[in-house]
Amino acid sequence: MALTRRQSEEFADAAELDEALDRARAELASDPNSVPQEWISYAVHPDEVEFWQGDPQRRHQRLHYEVSAGGWSRTRLWP
Repeated sequence: MALTRRQSEEFADAAELDEALDRARAELASDPNSVPQEWISYAVHPDEVEFWQGDPQRRHQRLHYEVSAGGWSRTRLWP
């Protein structure tokens, strides 16, 4: 989306968005270095991740995910 260079601009319909994305993907495919030089990309390979979801009744949820030999496991934690 960032490669369309049109963030926060109005558009008339979804077809216009699709066309802009197609052009951006084609540009990136023909020249992988076409992204702005100031952009930095990081690859993250986490062993564990935690998500917290607030609740208006204060029954917040915490979900802890951890990678193991069989894939990712999920555990609910006290808030």
